[in-house]
Amino acid sequence: MRFVSEEVSDGVSERLFELDVNGDTVPGAMWTPADAAGGRPLVLMGHGGTQHKKVDTLLARARSYVRHFGYAVAAIDAPGHGDRITAEEQAERSAAIARRIAERRAADPELMREMAARMVKAVPEWQATLDALQKVRHRSEILVHKRT
Repeated sequence: MRFVSEEVSDGVSERLFELDVNGDTVPGAMWTPADAAGGRPLVLMGHGGTQHKKVDTLLARARSYVRHFGYAVAAIDAPGHGDRITAEEQAERSAAIARRIAERRAADPELMREMAARMVKAVPEWQATLDALQKVRHRSEILVHKRT
């Protein structure tokens, strides 16, 4: 796990990270109290559709859990989500989802196969993320590596 940036705002520290899993780079984010020291409960948050790990609704919940409960919160961009697709792909997939919902159509078999393939990749990514974050016990252990 490589922490690539850190920002502190309103008492919440946000660290972006990258994790290599099975040849793919998985981008993620972790939020903790800015003055965090030692272990604390960790909440893993997912996001749907083609959204980003820092979509407004997820970010608001994460920051609330950190500020009000002192939890650590993490999210990743699973395959086909967030930083792992282009803006054009995201717009196209979002429009297709909206059309399918508006037309009250079920997902076709090809879409279901694509979603299953992404899920097969996402499970070990979440497992690796959880394993890596559980090793981060103290703020002093977190080094932010600058991208080259």
